[in-house]
Amino acid sequence: LDAGIRIHGGLSRIWAQKSFRILVRGGYGTADINERVFKTEGLDTFKHLLLRNGGTDNNRAHLRDGLASRLIRGEDLEAAAFRPAIVILNGEYWGVQNLRERIDKYYLEGHLGVDPDQLDLLENAGRGGPYTKMVVEAVEGDLLHWDNMISFVLRNDLSIPANYAHLQTLIDTDNFANYQIIEIFCANKDW
Repeated sequence: LDAGIRIHGGLSRIWAQKSFRILVRGGYGTADINERVFKTEGLDTFKHLLLRNGGTDNNRAHLRDGLASRLIRGEDLEAAAFRPAIVILNGEYWGVQNLRERIDKYYLEGHLGVDPDQLDLLENAGRGGPYTKMVVEAVEGDLLHWDNMISFVLRNDLSIPANYAHLQTLIDTDNFANYQIIEIFCANKDW
């Protein structure tokens, strides 16, 4: 497969073994990766895949992120498919990395049927470490719904049942709680 790669990740870029985003575009001769990459889960067609260096687990077990994704299967959470991969880069052994689906508009369309044109996909753009103010930016769509929800949370007492009921129309609170529980249980320091 002819494809492009680019360095992927945030803080994990400091490690010698970089993470990569595998990209296909028409200019490479194909617009999709058409392969059942993950035998028991995941999609059959991809625009992007990731080769992850293990992130904050890079110099430890190198598998915690993938293991966490497997542990939450069946829960009300989305988790990118995972499998270990031996990577050869320019003919040189690069090591074992985590081959992952990339959670983006294509992932959400393929797994959940989300219309990519009706999607607000946000990410934390704060790059200064755990004690800096969270800065959210829209990767897809805009911040309007997010800003309205945060404004509502900051201006209203959520212990009042009517306020909490309104919040539940703005965010899936059960999914959010499950996400928090899993991240804390897995001791994820990079979220």
